[in-house]
Amino acid sequence: MDYGLFKNGFPGEMITNESVSVVKTHEWGPYTRNKFGRAVLLIRSPGDSIVAEFNRRSGGHIGFASVGYNPAGRSRAMEMSGSALARPKYHIQWCRPLHYIERPEGRPIIGLVSFPGSGNTWLRYLLQQATGVYTGSVYMDYGLFKNGFPGEMITNESVSVVKTHEWGPYTRNKFGRAVLLIRSPGDSIVAEFNRRSGGHIGFASVDRYTRANGKYWRQFFYDKLTAWREMTLDWLHNFPGPIHIITYEDLVSNLPHTLLSILHFIELPVTQADLNCAVRRREGIFRRRKRKTKLQPFTKEMKVQLEYEWNNVFAQINSLIDQNSSSYL
Repeated sequence: MDYGLFKNGFPGEMITNESVSVVKTHEWGPYTRNKFGRAVLLIRSPGDSIVAEFNRRSGGHIGFASVGYNPAGRSRAMEMSGSALARPKYHIQWCRPLHYIERPEGRPIIGLVSFPGSGNTWLRYLLQQATGVYTGSVYMDYGLFKNGFPGEMITNESVSVVKTHEWGPYTRNKFGRAVLLIRSPGDSIVAEFNRRSGGHIGFASVDRYTRANGKYWRQFFYDKLTAWREMTLDWLHNFPGPIHIITYEDLVSNLPHTLLSILHFIELPVTQADLNCAVRRREGIFRRRKRKTKLQPFTKEMKVQLEYEWNNVFAQINSLIDQNSSSYL
């Protein structure tokens, strides 16, 4: 759902049935292909299309990416210019000054892997609080870039971990180690639905769930539930390197122990004082607060599917752990 398009002449966003002339997609693979009976394949020269997408991620559908230079010598895809962009919206008190890893030679690139809505940004915040080391990302989110995460688009060894929501061999092969953050599919799907409407800490309004008798929410739910399963199992079964599995629920209920286990896995030292500081400042600004609402987004059928997928994934996790695979810590 692109709300910029939805509000400006394209009310068919999220409509994928026969009532529209064509359905836009950038996806591939059997799951996507099997949805369609015919297809128009639009191809542009790779150079022009890559530059256009680079511009879109920076300046929207009709804007441009600015030219920037990073004096530290690290590769950064985009820099912001202008006082409005350069001025942070929030002030974050860090436990220690933030920095890049000075001599990262020989250190593996470590993925921080999760399905959208699983708490990836919150965990990045906690890692930066505890270690003072920037975290990276395969994405450029300017809201994060301006507010404590200058490692956006940095994907090398100079950052502690690199955020990704992607899966498949092309993505997996970029990393030597991975932290796999799993959240219950229902909570992560709702969190992602909220993010697309209200940003990192906002909420989707009730009418987003109920519009057109809930058709758009139902389609979003089932599409994302399938993606949640596919992404999690792809990393679980196909990543060849060491992988550390944690749940968002453990992070919430036992933060000191869970955070310390991650720090040991990514091999970054932390003092007890810094760990205590990170725990004390655990909320930060990028963790969505709970809201009181009578909205019940899940039908009985949805709840059955959620329970099945959750149990199925964790049965496979437990099976792999029982096999004493050296890739699991």
